[in-house]
Amino acid sequence: IYLVEADNDRNNSSRDGDLFPGSGGVCSFTENISPSFIDWNNRNTGYSLEEIRRNFDGTVSFNCISNEGKVMEGVDIAVPAIEIVASAPEAITVRFPEIENATEYFVSAFPVAKFDGTFVNEYVEGYYYHPAVAADGYVTLTIEGLTEGETYGIMAYAANGVNASRTAAPFYASTIANTFENARTDIFAWLPENNDSDEVIINWMPVAGATDYELSIIQRAPETTAEAIADEQNTFTGNQMPDGWETNGDYDNRAKYCGQETPSMQLAFPGAYIISPLYEHQIKNVSFWARNRFTENLCNLDIYGLRADGSMQLVKSVTDLSNKGGEYSIDFPAGMYGVKFVYFFASTGLDCNIDDINIAFADSFSDTPVTGLDVNIKNETTAIVTGLKNDTEYIAYVTPKRGEESGLRSNELIFTLSGLSVSGVEEISGESGMASGFMLNAGTIIPTGNGSYSIFAVDGTCIARGITGAYTLPQHGLYIVSTEGKSHKICW
Repeated sequence: IYLVEADNDRNNSSRDGDLFPGSGGVCSFTENISPSFIDWNNRNTGYSLEEIRRNFDGTVSFNCISNEGKVMEGVDIAVPAIEIVASAPEAITVRFPEIENATEYFVSAFPVAKFDGTFVNEYVEGYYYHPAVAADGYVTLTIEGLTEGETYGIMAYAANGVNASRTAAPFYASTIANTFENARTDIFAWLPENNDSDEVIINWMPVAGATDYELSIIQRAPETTAEAIADEQNTFTGNQMPDGWETNGDYDNRAKYCGQETPSMQLAFPGAYIISPLYEHQIKNVSFWARNRFTENLCNLDIYGLRADGSMQLVKSVTDLSNKGGEYSIDFPAGMYGVKFVYFFASTGLDCNIDDINIAFADSFSDTPVTGLDVNIKNETTAIVTGLKNDTEYIAYVTPKRGEESGLRSNELIFTLSGLSVSGVEEISGESGMASGFMLNAGTIIPTGNGSYSIFAVDGTCIARGITGAYTLPQHGLYIVSTEGKSHKICW
């Protein structure tokens, strides 16, 4: 047996470079490099090892490529793309799309506090490669027994009994701190069957500890301004962060790792981030310069949008970072007032540099409180509002109160007094199913796209409008879900 070291240096003082990819980031093993992949007779083996990476659990993975450029059979199982479905004080629910050729899935979770930036030293009890099951096109798992207000890394891989995908770079998520200031309710509405009525019944879910609720009804229109809102260009000139920005990265003054001028911001460990403040206006686009170290396609730069309440939504995961540097441009969905960059890599020594972050703002909106309405609070979670105009779009939200304390305001409910036709719609029957833009799972609607959706009763009664997250139907029955320009009938 002949052991080949990544750095080709058999000196005992160079242990950090021995195990592939090593401290030098040696991510391929071929006949054309030193050390070389040849047989005992110094002949080409006909194969090379590519995309060698050391995973966070200590394993090393790679692709075996023939001289014809073909990946050896059985290794074409995609890496799971993890996303958050829900977060609670002691649990986080994650999911990822079912993967072609995979028959089994495994999910691991670890406290970030037990991660030294290279390897995971401790896992959540019961969630070290915990098996997960695919259903209706998704693999969904709730990780329980967590600590409130803590951040966790979540990894997954797919397999088919013979071969496996690489382990996904950790997806970081936090449990919710179980305090009243983080309390939030969900709001929905029932319109009366009489389309000539000027009233709407607004309901919301109760919040533990709330003594009362503040209901706001507004109208929103674009501001009519003569000038567009100027873009904000953010650099790190003088080794200074832009006003209101935060990071756990380091300044890098090497010119080749910077954009237009030095320095750039270097993100050098998994979970390293740059985060903006919350702006007054919504963001429509974020562009930036980035360069990855050594090689391409071995890391992710996740771009999150920040909502007005500080919660986050994954906008895009950039996986094509170049080791030569390049410009990137990301369009943002509506309702985002900040941006957060989070960097992950699957092998040691892969740094990422970011520079020249440009924020382009959407036309701002002015919220005008609606006056002249009669609000009759029937009980702690229901209000009847009269005096509304037909064919006028309104927005309502509720904020829980406990004395002088305020929780987070609810989702925004966008509604009118108009009904909805149910002719010619697609149908989902039973406990679960898939449709364009959402999935149904045991009475809960889970969006699969970035857009919003609305729910109606078959008579046109608006149950909830403008929802962007998961929503649990109030009871078994017949519903219409409108999303992505289409309508779908749900028989649940």
